[in-house]
Amino acid sequence: MSTSSLTVRLVACLGGAFLLVGAGVAGAAIGHPKKPTKATACVTANGYLVLASDGHCGTGLTVVSLPLTSTPGPRGRAQGLAGAQGAQGNAGPQGSAGAQGSTGATGVAGTAGISNYQTVTSSLVTVPNGSSGSARASCPAGTNVLGGGGITDVSNNVDLEDSYNPSSTQWLVVFQNNSGSSADIFASAICATT
Repeated sequence: MSTSSLTVRLVACLGGAFLLVGAGVAGAAIGHPKKPTKATACVTANGYLVLASDGHCGTGLTVVSLPLTSTPGPRGRAQGLAGAQGAQGNAGPQGSAGAQGSTGATGVAGTAGISNYQTVTSSLVTVPNGSSGSARASCPAGTNVLGGGGITDVSNNVDLEDSYNPSSTQWLVVFQNNSGSSADIFASAICATT
């Protein structure tokens, strides 16, 4: 009988023992429209396994069915536990300097400062011995008094009794003269526009 066949050596008996097969492929490949699940083969009297091209066994051949599917193996074990965290690595090199930022918005204008800052003095006032006398310095128009003081030409026993601003534009000083002679005094005012 002529068959283009797959010939396999049958080692053990077919009656329920084991088969050990070595195969060699000959002839043209057999095409299938879908994946087959089994194949029909023929066993010769001297123990050879023959796969006929027409799917039928000839005279003197025993028909056997060979499964072409496999049973999936058992699933592998579950994912293992996460390993311990590794040691921290060394610090990397310092990065390059970033680009200069844009200019910030203009700030709110501050309050106006003072102007027309100046010092003015009063007229000289002579204070007799044993008496008190006062002198008054006045700021120019448009300015206010910021502070002031008084001066005398006698260093001993002429005492400054008072020094203050009686108004927003004047500075007043009062001296007591016990020097034994007359003393000259005057007031000084610090003025500015505020």
